[in-house]
Amino acid sequence: MHSARFQRLKKRIKDMWQITARGWTDGEVWSLDLAIAENVLPRLKRLKELKDDIPAPLYNNNTLYIDNIIDQEEREQERALVAKETWEEWQQILDKMIYSFNFVIDNYAVYDIKSEEYKKYQEGMNFFVQYFLYLWY
Repeated sequence: MHSARFQRLKKRIKDMWQITARGWTDGEVWSLDLAIAENVLPRLKRLKELKDDIPAPLYNNNTLYIDNIIDQEEREQERALVAKETWEEWQQILDKMIYSFNFVIDNYAVYDIKSEEYKKYQEGMNFFVQYFLYLWY
């Protein structure tokens, strides 16, 4: 019969092999939601620091009316104002995404789906899905 110490050593060796061979262990699959949140969160925070533009759909939705402005100077002023406001909106969207992944980590497996915090979590995750293809810089 193997001792508990031997079993722990065996598991550590197996985990090291899995990390070397594929970059993750079976233990991460056991709680994949947490593993994903822990992986995505620091990357989202870094993206927020680095990203210096706005996803095209967000910007385009906010500028549809600008082409109807006849005066060119007024049109350019409005375009600059909308760019600033849209940038601020994008920063808030990123903050909501970050909140959601923090929520998963901080409240792992203990969710009150009727709470305001859970509603904020859902909002951020909806933005994550909506802008998933724009999470690059």
